[in-house]
Amino acid sequence: MTKFDRMLLKYFTEEDLKKIKNTKVLIVGCGGLGSNAAITLTRTGFSNFILVDYDNVEISNLNRQFYFFHQIGMPKVLALKENILLVNKSCNVITYQEKITKENAKEILSQGDIIFEAVDGRETKILLLETASLLGKKIVMASGVYGYGDSENIVIKRY
Repeated sequence: MTKFDRMLLKYFTEEDLKKIKNTKVLIVGCGGLGSNAAITLTRTGFSNFILVDYDNVEISNLNRQFYFFHQIGMPKVLALKENILLVNKSCNVITYQEKITKENAKEILSQGDIIFEAVDGRETKILLLETASLLGKKIVMASGVYGYGDSENIVIKRY
């Protein structure tokens, strides 16, 4: 057991910590929501991540996303992996520097136990929800679309 794990035993039982550590969290979208959620989840004890994003870190990201000046120009998935490992070097992080599409969604999403949706586009959100439901996966979804739109128009469908 690592020092990091021993520290977490102040907050969790060994059994709960084992469940947390064994859960594979798949984060789709490594921007403002996804990057900060990944770091918070790491600090909470999650240690198996699958990161999916096609974008690179830009200077305009630094005010709200968990990246640093030296990471400008890096793929977000690689920069976020680096930052996760700074918090807990024993984490296992798999990265996909690509966009989720109808063609790859099932293959990629099947790898996670919990899917964390942190994308901006409505169509991608729908694709993630439908694919997660098809695969019987738990999904955590954000309601915003990059700050645009009216949240009153969001329709919830139960599958």
